[in-house]
Parts: sequence; C-alpha cells; structure tokens
Amino acid sequence: MARSARELPPPPSGRVTGTDAFRGFLVLWMLLANSIVWSPRVPRVLEHAPWGAGVTVTDVVFPWFLFTMGVAIPLSFQAARRRGTSGWSLAARVVRRGSLLFLLGLLVYTVVSWRPYFGLGILQMLGLTYVVGAAAMVLPTPLRLVVAAALAAGHWSLLVLLPVPGVGAGVLEEERNALRYLNAAYFQRYGLAGLPAVVPQSAIVLAGTVAGEILARPTWAPGKRAAWLVGGGAVVALAGWVVGMDVPPNRVLWTPSLLLLTVGTGASILGVLYGLLDARPVRLARWVAFPLVVFGSNAILLYLGSILFRELVLRRWSASWRADGVSLLTALMQELTARLGPVQAAWVYTGLVVLLWWCALYALYRRRVFVRI
Repeated sequence: MARSARELPPPPSGRVTGTDAFRGFLVLWMLLANSIVWSPRVPRVLEHAPWGAGVTVTDVVFPWFLFTMGVAIPLSFQAARRRGTSGWSLAARVVRRGSLLFLLGLLVYTVVSWRPYFGLGILQMLGLTYVVGAAAMVLPTPLRLVVAAALAAGHWSLLVLLPVPGVGAGVLEEERNALRYLNAAYFQRYGLAGLPAVVPQSAIVLAGTVAGEILARPTWAPGKRAAWLVGGGAVVALAGWVVGMDVPPNRVLWTPSLLLLTVGTGASILGVLYGLLDARPVRLARWVAFPLVVFGSNAILLYLGSILFRELVLRRWSASWRADGVSLLTALMQELTARLGPVQAAWVYTGLVVLLWWCALYALYRRRVFVRI
C-alpha cells in the first residue's frame, strides 16, 4: 500500500482500463444496493423508480452491465486469436462460460433461498445473452447492428401487438401487459419467468460488441476510437430521449427508449473513460478511477463473493460472544446502532462492506490474479 501511494500499478496487459473502470462503477453500485440497510433516508437514486416514473441509475445498472459484457466479447476474441486459439476451442469456451454463469446464478439463488432453486436471475440472463452475443460475432458488424435493431423491434412489436386474453393488445400497465401474461401463462411453470427479456437484453449485448470492435480496431488511433464512442453514443442517446417522449423508458418492459438510452449513454461514458484512462492517460483521472478499476477487474468474483459472504457468513454464523445466538450481521448492526444511531449505523456498515471488498480485490489486483469464468 505504501508503494501505491507513490505510483499506481500499471494496467494488466491486454485489459482496457476504461472498460474496467466502467464495469467497476456498475458492480460497486450493485454492492451498495445489495448491502445497504434500507430506510426512508436512503437516496432515491439507489432505489428502482416506481412504475411510470422513468428510470434511476439503479434501473440502468444491469443494462449497462449487459453493454459492457458485449464490449468485452470482441476484445477477448481478439486476444484469443493472438494466442492461436482455434475456432472450435473458442466456441467451446463460449458455451462453457455461458453455462457456468447460468449455473453460478442458480447457486446464488439456492444459497439465498436455502433450498434447491431453478429460475432466471442476473447471472442466468448474463449467461444466456453472452452466448447470443458471442455467437453473433460470426456476422459482419453492419449485419449485427441490423440483428440488434430487429431484436429490439420484435420485442416492442410483441408488447404492442400480442392480444392478451381479457385485456387486449397494446396495454402496458404494471399488472396487465404482454410480458406479464407470457411469463404467467407459459414460462413461470418451468422456472423460466423472464425469458422473453433475453430478446431486448441480447440487443444491448450486440450493440456492445460493436463498441468493443471500435476499441479493438488496430488501424484507428486511440483518440479516434474515443471520439467515435462519445459521438456515436450521444446520437443514440438523443434518439432514445426522442423516443422516450412517446414511450418512456421502463426497466420491466425493456422499452425501445430504455435500450437506446442504455446503449447511447453507455457508449459515451465508455468513450470518455477510454479517452482519459487509455487513449491519452490523465494522471488525475487514473488516480480517481483506480478504485473502480480494482472493482471492475474481478467483477463477477465481487458479485458472487459479496452475496455468498453475506448469506453464508454474516447471516448464518452466530455471534459467539452473545448469549442470544443472533447472527453476526444482527450483532454488528445492533452494536453500530447503539453507538451511532440507526441512520449512521446503516451507512457505516455499508462503507465497511465496500472497504472490505475493495481491500480483498486490491490484493488480487496487485498480484495480477483475475478470476475468469
């Protein structure tokens, strides 16, 4: 740590620091949302927006993560080709990674519910959409954009054209809409509620692969890559804002405006970070972004580890020094609350969780240990 006070560790070979920083912000936000003790004092930005009230940052964190996953696909494919990996080996790795993400998601929900679980959650959707995005890399970039647009248009057509029994077509209310009907009537019985969302989510991943190809273009100067991401993202975000005046962004329905805003703002943010951290590195920007880079370099490990540690250790282990046998989490919160009050205790606990995980991931980062799935 003393050395890091004088000089930041160099970025790991083959990694794009801007992508790691963006991904780090997203998993940090997930860590905050998963760890915070909810109360009326919690800022609204950390909560999901009510139905019909647009979106908050929390609503777009998962879509942005889908986008960054798409960005990483061409970068990892390019690195694999440089190592001489064959097409069949690459395909096998794609299937393996998608399957492992799905299985890890089942593990997380099994631990949380403390019983065998089969269903769709964040990691399961990441696994499914990753396979779609990776498989689409056989298509040229323009055709991939066409497929992404077709997926988004097809999903929207389903929402507005599918006649729901007893409701009709085009109804987009919270309790009455085509997605809710499909999940309840066909998918929920098999533990696959939410499966239709793979379509718009895959569109975001495909758009991310195009942004990743811009970063991977060896013939383009770094400044040009950053400019294309920022400019192109601004155009797409503007289109999302225009569409949103008629069809507001909605995280449950995955409306076209949400997809466009996610892709557009995600590309622009990535372009700015790439410009400041990779294309023409700014020392101050690198110092400010470094904590996020540490989080982003082992994002899946952080997401999995934080949930499993909370459920298996903090919630399951008893406080041995307490006669009442309460959990470690309950004992810690009671101690903090007694000393600081409920509001301050909640924020101190959340800060301790974030600090603990950052220190653990920093130790791995210093040793160039990156857990890949």
